[in-house]
Amino acid sequence: GTSNLAYETLRMIRKDPKLVKVFKADPLAFMLEAARIRPPVGGMNPVQYRKPTKITFPSIGKTWSAREGELAIMLSSGANHDPQIFKDPDDFRPGRENAERLLSWNNEWGDFKTCPTVAGCPAAPRGCPGTFLSMHIAKETVSFFIDEIGKTLKSGSGEL
Repeated sequence: GTSNLAYETLRMIRKDPKLVKVFKADPLAFMLEAARIRPPVGGMNPVQYRKPTKITFPSIGKTWSAREGELAIMLSSGANHDPQIFKDPDDFRPGRENAERLLSWNNEWGDFKTCPTVAGCPAAPRGCPGTFLSMHIAKETVSFFIDEIGKTLKSGSGEL
């Protein structure tokens, strides 16, 4: 998960080197957006409905009816592209409105960070206990590579 987030972020920066300045301006905002676009984990969560439930999918204009006891799999990371939450969801915009509503670690980042421990709390009952460590490692990894590439380019050696 975390290595995939770091790798995909570095790959994105390699394709568009102008993103280095954007990363350096606000590394956390950059990495939150990177995690929204390319989640570190798939976010597949099993659910069992306790009562009949109608679920509406506004983006495709359909409704699905779940029966009591029915099992389903929710792809929570798909919510990271919900246009009702994220304006122009396919655009990469660090610092965007609602940035902390991403579900890349099973709960909204903003809710989970209000919990006193990584065990979760009523606002975020099923978080990933490695959420903040994962973000820290990915952010520091990307920062390290950006700094080392910058040193290499300035030295003229052309090698890492």
